[in-house]
Amino acid sequence: MDPSKDYYKILSVKEGASEAEIKKAFHRLAKEFHPDLHPDKPEAEARFKEINEAFQVLSDPKKRAEYEQLRKYGAGFRVPPGGGRRQYPQGTVIEGNFEDIFGGAGGGNLGDLFSQFFGGRSQKRSYASKGADYQAVAQVPFKTSVTGGKSRVQFDIPGQGPKTIDINIPAGIRDGGKIRLRGMGAPGYGGGAPGDLIITVRVAKDKFFRREGDDIFADVTIGLKQAVEGAKIRVRTPRGEKVLLKIPPGTQPGTKLRIPGKGFAGKGKAGDFFVVVNVEIPSKLDEKSRELFEKFTEEAGL
Repeated sequence: MDPSKDYYKILSVKEGASEAEIKKAFHRLAKEFHPDLHPDKPEAEARFKEINEAFQVLSDPKKRAEYEQLRKYGAGFRVPPGGGRRQYPQGTVIEGNFEDIFGGAGGGNLGDLFSQFFGGRSQKRSYASKGADYQAVAQVPFKTSVTGGKSRVQFDIPGQGPKTIDINIPAGIRDGGKIRLRGMGAPGYGGGAPGDLIITVRVAKDKFFRREGDDIFADVTIGLKQAVEGAKIRVRTPRGEKVLLKIPPGTQPGTKLRIPGKGFAGKGKAGDFFVVVNVEIPSKLDEKSRELFEKFTEEAGL
């Protein structure tokens, strides 16, 4: 808390603004300056920290009251005349603001005040600590983990209840991957930085595609004739495209056909998409078909 800063001006609200007005102003400014939403603006991070600091003070009634008292009395109060220490009976509870307790006259400052009580030894200690991190889980479909996209997540803020935000899911993220949004956790202490919001991404299983490293696999079933003679079939890629895939003559069950660059985006080159071919064998043959098949296998040497 810094009484030299005008937190009302930082949030663009009047000094008598309600809690709802302060919260609305913060949400508007957070969207405008959050560094994770504007990575191309280096000044956004410093501006967001300033906005978050102002919100943490003005949204808390106790902190807000303390801030306003410091703004009103903190810069200009004076130690009362006389150089001796003040003596108070043990257990005395002193109430009121600085002027009420210590008077408005005299030529001292805050350092002199501590000197009165501690015999000339003025000490100032500052203990700054980062705020706690908040946790959230984002459930995304398999396709979003491939292409990237938007996802809506909800997390709890102690004392305020649930909050819902939209986030960007990067392409290629794995199940269990983490996304960190800086400055969206609990407020810090003693001037420390606010914590972060850490989002764990859970990728739903797909009935057709599966991931192995940065590669993606899918099973496709073809007929015996297509396997023997070869064919061209259309298959759907993980990104939703439909491509023409050539089945070579004599394709065996379990053959893997590669479509390069259609897997997950890696740190270097993208992974590949593999189609695993299954061959459907007829379960029943009539007498004529059986004779023809036997003749075929004899001539083919099978």
